[in-house]
Amino acid sequence: MQATTGLTRLGWLWRFGTICGLVTLAAGPFCAWSLQKTSTGTWRRAPATTDRMTQRIETGALKLQSGTPLARVALSDTAYPRDQAQYTGLDGNAVILITALTQDAAELPLARVSVVAGDKSTDLTRVYSVLSDQTESGSQSVKAFGPYREDVLCLLPIRLRMQPSDVVADFAGNGGRVKLMTFGATIPPQISSVVAASTLGNGPSEEVLDAFIRREFPGVLDPPRKRRRSAAQGSELNGIATRGKQIARYDVAAWHATDAVKALEPKPGGTTHYVATEAGGRWRVVFGRLDETRSKFLAEYEATEGSGATEFTAKKLDPPREETGFVLSCARAIDTARADFGPRDRPYNVAVVPASSGQMYVYVLPAQTDVGIYPLGGDVRYLIAPDGITIIEKREMHRAIIEFKSPPSGKVETSFHTAVLDDIPEDTDVFHVLARSPSVPELVLTPEYVYQVKADGTIWYVGTTGAFMKTLNQTK
Repeated sequence: MQATTGLTRLGWLWRFGTICGLVTLAAGPFCAWSLQKTSTGTWRRAPATTDRMTQRIETGALKLQSGTPLARVALSDTAYPRDQAQYTGLDGNAVILITALTQDAAELPLARVSVVAGDKSTDLTRVYSVLSDQTESGSQSVKAFGPYREDVLCLLPIRLRMQPSDVVADFAGNGGRVKLMTFGATIPPQISSVVAASTLGNGPSEEVLDAFIRREFPGVLDPPRKRRRSAAQGSELNGIATRGKQIARYDVAAWHATDAVKALEPKPGGTTHYVATEAGGRWRVVFGRLDETRSKFLAEYEATEGSGATEFTAKKLDPPREETGFVLSCARAIDTARADFGPRDRPYNVAVVPASSGQMYVYVLPAQTDVGIYPLGGDVRYLIAPDGITIIEKREMHRAIIEFKSPPSGKVETSFHTAVLDDIPEDTDVFHVLARSPSVPELVLTPEYVYQVKADGTIWYVGTTGAFMKTLNQTK
């Protein structure tokens, strides 16, 4: 039942001050789509691409921080259809995102993106393109690769993937050509298995393409959040810490209550929801299901906390007991959040934290499935009305999931991760610190500010990201 979440690039900060164990995000399916093309004629401040691409860029920038800045760089991520129906709906196309960065604004927009096979070159069709000027950012990635950026989304005909070829991007002016990837003669089974005999050649269905992008890359259509003019302090940080601690307590209760119920050998599939509530310093967890109208929650098992946070006694309720009030609202809220979150290809847990005026925060978190390995990212927080049905607010806290592994040995003083969605820590950053092992503080590096989540879950403001990176560079 235990689950941990975090974000993005992760490393261990060791006693002697150097950064070790940086995880480089491998290229994977990541792109953005808009049925209304965005003009490349106007420079805007915020990039339009996915946060995962930004994380890859920041990882590379950290590795290059002591070296000479590059004149230009380009990266790519590709998403392929999952089955023949999707292949047909996309008219035989995959989707490729190219992010180009340069020190010279005259080199953008890119002159072309193409697939080159021998002496034959095929230009790819662009469906989305945004220019961004990040001169004011002062981030390490801007220093390493330049402040001028273009995010280009193209259709990649899979037939071009079926032969040895290169995908290249040509910068404008004197920027030259950058090779993005090379296709070999061997086609991965996951690609060749979905290729249909033929396509119509009319282009992708807008409905299929939009659904494809939204499913494969959730959240990329959301507008970027506004940056904060000042760091979070006082009551705001205390609120984040309090909610994070509540998630951790909820998770521990649900985890050990589940173990207690499993000892009773319940019928597989008999229950669909678990709801944990705390009263008088003790936890009670009920396991059951909503009826078809969602007007009743029938609890079939109940586990109550004993003398310690990990000791639970479970019993079967025969006949099932109808739960009302807050428990019923929580069960409905969990159902509402799950439906909005949609199916995923890995296990997820939920946690419910009471909010003001009878409202509830429902957290959807990737579950920990292996001892010593903690999934970071992919979590969402819902604020749901007392009826358990109405979503008041949906907050995507972290996007791409990576697997955090506890180091095999060595004394660790703190770890860190970068956050790109907002300039504050998230509730689940606190939960991550409290749930993982070893229990050490966590530095959260946002675009503008740095915070530290202490081992007890409290949060301290450290300083600006620029000043922190300068100090870090001086200690190396």
